[in-house]
Amino acid sequence: MTQDTVGERVYLYVYDLSRGLARSLSQNLIGQQIDGIWHTSVVCYGYEFYYGQGIFVTDRVGQTQYGTPVEVKDMGVTELPQEVNAPSHLRLEWC
Repeated sequence: MTQDTVGERVYLYVYDLSRGLARSLSQNLIGQQIDGIWHTSVVCYGYEFYYGQGIFVTDRVGQTQYGTPVEVKDMGVTELPQEVNAPSHLRLEWC
């Protein structure tokens, strides 16, 4: 990819479903340290794509029912057009 190539940034959002409880309670409860119960989503073209009893799409990036992401990883750039990244058969969730 050259520097003048146009594309869209892609990010991986990492959520801790336990919201910190796994890290603070796991050693006492199960005798082993667990840092989190992880869930991820992909953000591209201003939409967040995630799984939750099906594939969902929302334009409220970082505001899903999973809370606030604990980490955001830059996955690079896609050159695919938005129509390929956001197929019409996905359910759009407005939370």
